[in-house]
Amino acid sequence: MKKNLAFTFLVLSLAACQQKEIRNKQLEYVDLQGFFSAEASRLNARKPTFTKTVGINEKKESKVVNKNIDWEKELSVFKEADINKPAFKGMYQITKLANKTIYTSNSKNAPVKRIEVDFGDTKKPTGIRIFQLTKNIIYQSTDTLSYYPDSVYSIHKKQAVRILGTTVYTIDGKFN
Repeated sequence: MKKNLAFTFLVLSLAACQQKEIRNKQLEYVDLQGFFSAEASRLNARKPTFTKTVGINEKKESKVVNKNIDWEKELSVFKEADINKPAFKGMYQITKLANKTIYTSNSKNAPVKRIEVDFGDTKKPTGIRIFQLTKNIIYQSTDTLSYYPDSVYSIHKKQAVRILGTTVYTIDGKFN
């Protein structure tokens, strides 16, 4: 019994140390995960009304959305563009300007090619633009994601499949 209790204590202690180490780890690049999780929580609490337009090629449909929206799900595509993964370490050049930081990669292994983060006077992001490229012999996809808190967000995806042709998908959300 004492051995089991001691073993359990040891395992829990090691797990706690690892969690603390993960939390204290400095992020090398912009924290998209943290920013969009905070935005989702803020928007879930605020429950804003917005107009959402969805399009495929030339066909578009708009509607005003004011019901319970799962903002975590709505903004998940932005979180997926996280460049702080261990595989991307050192792949991005950082350019800092007065009110903007730009993360750029020319690596073919990095699907996120560029992230631009605009900052206001409070040093909080006022706009984020993400440019992605996925390419192989059969398929090419270019994505442009834009988010401006309490204003608009957009997701534009252009897919070119060798045999099927090109399709353009858009989602635009404008906060009312």
